[in-house]
Amino acid sequence: MLAKVRFKYVLPLAERFHSTLHLAHVIQPGLLDQGFAGTSTELEQMRTDARENLEFLATVAGKVPHRTWLAEGEVSKAIRTLASENWIDLIVVGASGKANLDKFFLGSIAEGIFRKATCPVLTVGPRVAVKAPGPVLKQILYLTNLREESHCALDDAISLASHCGAQLMLLHVVEQDEPNPPDQESLRSYRSILHNLLPQGADLPVEPVLRVEIGKNPAARILWVADEIEASLIVMEVRAEEPWAAHLRDRAYAIISFATCPVLTVRTRAIQGETLQEV
Repeated sequence: MLAKVRFKYVLPLAERFHSTLHLAHVIQPGLLDQGFAGTSTELEQMRTDARENLEFLATVAGKVPHRTWLAEGEVSKAIRTLASENWIDLIVVGASGKANLDKFFLGSIAEGIFRKATCPVLTVGPRVAVKAPGPVLKQILYLTNLREESHCALDDAISLASHCGAQLMLLHVVEQDEPNPPDQESLRSYRSILHNLLPQGADLPVEPVLRVEIGKNPAARILWVADEIEASLIVMEVRAEEPWAAHLRDRAYAIISFATCPVLTVRTRAIQGETLQEV
């Protein structure tokens, strides 16, 4: 079921972009065999509750064009299949961001979606709070590691900034011990590269900001910048499928889990044998 905070993000987006809203609930019967649920009676109750939740959300959607889907199976796979078969432009999911055992599985579901989906995924983490009437995009923070492969989400960030009248910041974090004095020439070089990433004639309502930070913990520095500028949205690329439990050490998952705003991810091409060193 879409949590209340996620639905508050979905509905205004669907209205703004004149979209059809697909409300999906996936039941994973296999959990019954793993001790997460008890009996087939409980499974039937899960189905009943899911139908009621979908009916409620459909009522809340009101005049926004919408469809409801109730599926059973592996959750992330079912969502990706639904998105592919219905030409979905954006998937909205939630992430628990918690490491305790009962919430660990929920986090892996969210990661299974945003790492494998072929369309952008908007993940609303546990620290995101929405006040009525819904989200207003004023500051969009685009993260880049300055590699050739990792600029595929920039067009989305520019499009959103243009459509919503938001300011766009391009951020690159150089990973090194902070006590070391920054190399000013390198910083200027990084800013020049950021500037060159912007396509000529980009229709941006506000002058974009180019920012380079240095930090021992890039994820923590990114989150600090996001809070400092009161970012409405973080846009970033993510690699495809990672090994099991990779999100325990992965920066993308850390950012999604601790960000106070939603994170829009776009799957990028990975270079085999390469590991991410900078964001």
